[in-house]
Amino acid sequence: MATISGYRGDSFTFDLEITDGGSPVDLTNSCLIFSVKERASDSFYALQRTNAAGDGIEIIDAINGEISLCINATGSSNSSCLLKTGPHLWDIQMITPGSQPKTYTVLNGTFCIQEDITR
Repeated sequence: MATISGYRGDSFTFDLEITDGGSPVDLTNSCLIFSVKERASDSFYALQRTNAAGDGIEIIDAINGEISLCINATGSSNSSCLLKTGPHLWDIQMITPGSQPKTYTVLNGTFCIQEDITR
């Protein structure tokens, strides 16, 4: 479980490594989904990103499980300025390619949003 944090309304970039038992997970042709909710029981996402072209997750090194997650301050309905201050929950799910895809939660944690002063 990892904690990430930042100021409401700021752009964030986080470099993450996805591992299983300390070994890198091969992300080749996988779909990744980063989701944020205030509470796990919420029916809606406060923010969501994928590795679809330009949607916020970039696979840097697929074989070694390295990704970069970018959340912009403006430009879409999934921007950091829409997040409430306080703790949120996040995870990244990986959907494997193939005729029988499998879904795994590969990372999770707390996303702490701090109040911004300049708006």
